[in-house]
Amino acid sequence: MAVQQAPPLVVHDPQRAHHLLMLEFGERTEFDNPRLEYRRLFSELLGTFMLVLVAAGGGILHAKGQISVTAAVVAPGLMVMAIILFMGAISGAHLNPVVSLAFAVRGDF
Repeated sequence: MAVQQAPPLVVHDPQRAHHLLMLEFGERTEFDNPRLEYRRLFSELLGTFMLVLVAAGGGILHAKGQISVTAAVVAPGLMVMAIILFMGAISGAHLNPVVSLAFAVRGDF
């Protein structure tokens, strides 16, 4: 009986990995650029608004009997996940206005 050998390890391609990271998260210089502060503040405002809208809306719809309690509880968590995925590269997705304001005042966004 012949012993099968494991396939060879794939060599890591740093250039391809860097390209994929830039597609996902954007350039680091763009993230740290202080002239783009308005984008970070707007994304935090929009993300907080969307989270409050979904959380409050889920509670109201459940109270009216239109959705189950499970849907009302899961919806804010899914919204947080969505906000982190599509706004995390822009602002860090704090989702807390006080944290966002403190970071903006300190100039440490």
